[in-house]
Amino acid sequence: MNKIDDKNFRDFVQHGDTMVQFSATWCGPCKTLTRTLEAADDLPVKIAKVDIDESPQMAAEFNIRSVPTVVVFKEGAEVARTSGAKPLNTIKTFLNESLA
Repeated sequence: MNKIDDKNFRDFVQHGDTMVQFSATWCGPCKTLTRTLEAADDLPVKIAKVDIDESPQMAAEFNIRSVPTVVVFKEGAEVARTSGAKPLNTIKTFLNESLA
């Protein structure tokens, strides 16, 4: 999974449909969600991860209050978000509803 930070965040989300996982290295549910997303090879979005401890500016700008939080963007604009580790089927449903 791509890792992005304050410097390249905008470039990543600016074009197309993207999903960003805000997480932290100390977060158990974040590790679970990362494994789930990395195992999925048929998601209709580009995926990246932001470490909130390394990129506190992005965490503050997007008002991230808990991790993991997944934010979906269309052409740079936030369209949906969800928090917590979710199974792959739930993530797929979330994405389909968010991008419809």
